[in-house]
Amino acid sequence: VVGGTIDIGAYEYRAPLQQIVYVKEGIVKDNDGKSWETALTDLQNAASLAGIYAKQLDMPAYVFVHNNVSQGLNIQLNKVKVYGGMNDEVTQQTVTKEIVNDLLSQRAGLLERTNRSQLTGALVISGENSVVDGFEVNVSPVINKGILSTSVVTKDVTGIAGGVLYNTLLKGSVSGVKTVNVTATGVIADVEGNDNNRTGAAGDNKYVTTDDWEYQLMETSADIDAGTTDINDYITMVGHSRDIAGNKRIRNTVDNGCFETWNITKEMTADNVVT
Repeated sequence: VVGGTIDIGAYEYRAPLQQIVYVKEGIVKDNDGKSWETALTDLQNAASLAGIYAKQLDMPAYVFVHNNVSQGLNIQLNKVKVYGGMNDEVTQQTVTKEIVNDLLSQRAGLLERTNRSQLTGALVISGENSVVDGFEVNVSPVINKGILSTSVVTKDVTGIAGGVLYNTLLKGSVSGVKTVNVTATGVIADVEGNDNNRTGAAGDNKYVTTDDWEYQLMETSADIDAGTTDINDYITMVGHSRDIAGNKRIRNTVDNGCFETWNITKEMTADNVVT
């Protein structure tokens, strides 16, 4: 018996049903998933718990994942939103929507962290309106429904058109899945709805040579402000408006690829420069 009630079936979850669940490895005290101090240690169990909540109450449920977590994930239920890249952020908000917005506003950009939440072993997303956001993914994801976003993926991505890859650096190719604002080193297969992408990216940023930052656009790139698809629906879906580096996703018109970059033009002057 947990939370005053008994679960159906042979297994009893240690944590009660709740709309927000925290996951962090290394917690040895009793786990209820309600805070970082009492976080669950098993990502899959946390996502399943959130999925049951979402199914029973027909509303989104949220899983916040510490950057020390490295596990696999299989989402089959709808409206489960899983956010990696967290680092013990706290909030004084009490309403779910405001809690989520506040925690995500504190989260650093994925590329700003040396320690990242990692998905290893497997990643399958088959839950409608489900989100996996803010991870380094070191397996080949399968996206059948829902969205994988704001992540670094080191293997090829597959799935069907009901799935979306958004706002992501992909060191490989993608097939079957709709892609929006993806920077890919390989091929992006033609799927209806694809847009704002960079394919065959060579990592030619002359200022940096690191594995991820080298794919950032140069200031004079033709891909800056070149996006033709309105991404506001995707921003709403994933719950934030930041690119993979933590920068504001829309400044003027959205850039192609997963980086949003400032633009230097010939018309710019030195007016208002502080010396």
